[in-house]
Amino acid sequence: MTAVIFTFWGMLSGLIQIAVKKETYIRRRLGFSRDEFLDYGFDTLYRSIEKEGGR
Repeated sequence: MTAVIFTFWGMLSGLIQIAVKKETYIRRRLGFSRDEFLDYGFDTLYRSIEKEGGR
């Protein structure tokens, strides 16, 4: 279980670092603000662990 926690922690940390360091690039290439990019990334990670039919 610890490996799973560290893996998701790393993914969340990476998303935040990318959003901060590559904000201009993300806006130009994807058309997302930093917050939109983070929302999209967090939602994608959440959906990847959500149980089927869990909503």
